[in-house]
Amino acid sequence: MSVFVDELRSARDGAAWRWSSACHLYADGADELHAFAVAIGLNRSWFQDRPRFPHYDLTERMRARAVAAGATEQTCREVAEWLRARRAKPARRVDASVVAALALAATIPTDYWRGT
Repeated sequence: MSVFVDELRSARDGAAWRWSSACHLYADGADELHAFAVAIGLNRSWFQDRPRFPHYDLTERMRARAVAAGATEQTCREVAEWLRARRAKPARRVDASVVAALALAATIPTDYWRGT
């Protein structure tokens, strides 16, 4: 697993950013991301829990700290490839016995569970 930072981007005209430029800190796994974030001084409350792209926002100074701590720098194109690969991962397989148990439970009349 790896932790990454993308390129710094300047605030667009009219954008309501706190900083003049920012980037993202993200990783292959949430546990690794949070551990790395704490190690470089980020608060867990700053985590952006986006379904498609969970990340922390970084200022230029925090980006430099992340890179010094071992984060891999990625271009915009590399980020897009990483996101594509992440979405292409197969969904977790459900064990066949769980499927069979659910199918069996669906055949039992609902009043059976009420004890009548």
